[in-house]
Amino acid sequence: MAVKRLFVIGIGAGDPDHLTIQGAKAIAATDVFFLIDKGEEKDELVRLRRRLIEEHGRPPYRIVEGRDPERDRTAAAYAEAVEDWRARRAELYRRMIEDELPDGRDGELLRRGGPGGEQKKPGDRHQGP
Repeated sequence: MAVKRLFVIGIGAGDPDHLTIQGAKAIAATDVFFLIDKGEEKDELVRLRRRLIEEHGRPPYRIVEGRDPERDRTAAAYAEAVEDWRARRAELYRRMIEDELPDGRDGELLRRGGPGGEQKKPGDRHQGP
């Protein structure tokens, strides 16, 4: 049985000139990229990710885009609202990966900073669970 593999590529602080050779090679080896549209205020991040894919990706690749769930930033029970948002976001990723990443193919998420949100070396590639 073929396995789906999902990687997270840290793209550093967001300057495309700081992407490492390792990061560029990882992008070139990817079959499906997953992007999350976070709305107008974060549109620059989507443009950056698309630029990196266009510059370093090797066709044929696909870009699958999903809309980030809305988050209630004014909820009295803020922690619970964040947990709900995270659960809906995880479900979005799960559906996208399940529906759009064929068995035996590699998918990737391009993440600003390091894969866990911490600053790591741009281009670090970490295999997900």
